[in-house]
Amino acid sequence: MIVQAFGERVRLIAQHDHALQAGVLAQAWGGPPFDPPSPLLVRATALHDAGWQAWDDRPRVDPATGLPYRFFEMPVAEHLAIFRRSVAAAFAEGDFAGLLVSLHTQGLYNGRFGLVDVGGARVVAPAEEALLVQFLGEQVRLQDAARARLGLSAIDPELWRCYRLLQVWDILSLFSLIPQAAPRRLPAVPVGSSEVALELVPLSPGVFTVTPWPFHEAEVETRIPIREVPFQRYDDQSLGAALAAARPDELRVRFLQCA
Repeated sequence: MIVQAFGERVRLIAQHDHALQAGVLAQAWGGPPFDPPSPLLVRATALHDAGWQAWDDRPRVDPATGLPYRFFEMPVAEHLAIFRRSVAAAFAEGDFAGLLVSLHTQGLYNGRFGLVDVGGARVVAPAEEALLVQFLGEQVRLQDAARARLGLSAIDPELWRCYRLLQVWDILSLFSLIPQAAPRRLPAVPVGSSEVALELVPLSPGVFTVTPWPFHEAEVETRIPIREVPFQRYDDQSLGAALAAARPDELRVRFLQCA
């Protein structure tokens, strides 16, 4: 759950809806010299948070804040179970999609393998470390089996190019959902066999430029469902009632090419 406070209101965005937005950006990708992604890569991107749907439909409250748990503030056992569901949903689409989403979830705990500069990895409390070690071991075994079926090596350059692109679309989506985003530079974005840095600049709320322009249309627009509730302390029951009473709305996000 993406949780954003605005004065007397709290905006909630489902993780899976963010992932679907990232999939829209992947589908729009491919203006020269950027290569269009394969349908499997687009699908994997759209599915990378599919396991969050049940949680986001009925989010639980963080007792420390009285608001819904944020993505990485929830108990480790619960979000690892969600990640397992995301990986399973991707493997249901095929080994390549499953392999990418498994690598994505693993990368959230190791700084995205050092391939994408987005800050540090999550720190897990010592009491929860055994759960994480078990989860990461499961992911490595799933990845090894999928690579064997696909005939890929652990250092296959195309696999890691696709992994990095999934991270780029994930970060672009998350960046676009920040209410008062600052300009940002996203280095090492794959372009063919080379790399380029993307410059992300907010023009106004929900409107951004990206340079160099990576999309095959002059403008890309996405609409993402949001829910807003009053800013107050909740328990699980009162939050459920507030969400049931919330008016469905959407956030319009536009990416524009610099003139």
